[in-house]
Amino acid sequence: MSSPSKSLTSTIAHQGTAMAAFDVMTILLNLPNNAQLTTSEAALFLRKSVTTLERWRVSGEGPDYIQSGKAGAKGSNQSVLYEKADLIAWTQANKVSNTMQAAVRKGQAFTSIMELAHEEAFYVDQDGNIESLAENNPLDTVMERIGGWNLAWMTPVDAASGRWNDLSAHKEFASSVEQVLSNAIKSVKGGVESSDILESTRGERGATTEPKEGMRPGL
Repeated sequence: MSSPSKSLTSTIAHQGTAMAAFDVMTILLNLPNNAQLTTSEAALFLRKSVTTLERWRVSGEGPDYIQSGKAGAKGSNQSVLYEKADLIAWTQANKVSNTMQAAVRKGQAFTSIMELAHEEAFYVDQDGNIESLAENNPLDTVMERIGGWNLAWMTPVDAASGRWNDLSAHKEFASSVEQVLSNAIKSVKGGVESSDILESTRGERGATTEPKEGMRPGL
């Protein structure tokens, strides 16, 4: 199976056959919970990108997986399998009851400039207004929106800079992005200040070791 489609209405390759992503999702949902899925299948099931799952295997953020016959929370980006039951358990553990919790959780996920540069899927209406981060919606909502909503992939910074339908949701999301940017700016300023102090210290040391005019070194 190739990388998950950016839209459930698109056609993807599954086990050598071209199929609609929606049909593949239906197959995955009907599999027994002990079924083992490839990274691409698991990514489609979770509505994440393959890159995200690979990153999670390094950081330990994502669901458990099977590699070399052993289940683990960390590992390199090698060929692995995911048990469907583990994907469901991980999804249940990451449920939120309101948009504020979702914003806080996503804000905690943004910890670096690199993560802000990683593209995420957002629901966009016919007028190009952003509605929400796709992964914050339950599966039944995703199914209902097939054909009626577009999925646009963009970085969190681009999304925060765009136009949203819900001002409150926009502010919550933008706040989480701004916090990471603010921390990055503080870090950069701190580095410049450290270099400035180091250079000043070197200048003071050089001034104290230079001989006075008219005196020979050593006198």
